[in-house]
Amino acid sequence: MPDRSADLSSAPQAPTPRVEPSLVLFALEPAAYSEAIAGAIGRSRPELEVLALDPVDLHAEAQRRRPRLVLAAGPRPEGLAVAPRWAQYRPYEDPEVVRVDGVPHRFPALDLGDLLGLVDRICEGATEAAG
Repeated sequence: MPDRSADLSSAPQAPTPRVEPSLVLFALEPAAYSEAIAGAIGRSRPELEVLALDPVDLHAEAQRRRPRLVLAAGPRPEGLAVAPRWAQYRPYEDPEVVRVDGVPHRFPALDLGDLLGLVDRICEGATEAAG
């Protein structure tokens, strides 16, 4: 039987579909929370695109960029339905509660691991839907 490995290596390859990384936007108050959490999550999950924003810029950036998840200080603004998931977190007012799409989830002693788990669960759904 002839060796066909050379034939296989020269065969044209189908283009690999480019999968855009899931975008996660942080717009918390104070801004230092957004920057610190976004930085830590970005370093821990390099496959994600993670941005910290001023809450004033959130609406325009969410419209333009189409994030998978927004973690913000306030609830989803009226008329902004572009983010499939919206998580509200107020670290000074209610530090153990994250409201995902309006549903409260309690995390006693909320830490970075809890936020990473939340991001993973939400963004994993995006990867599975795209794959």
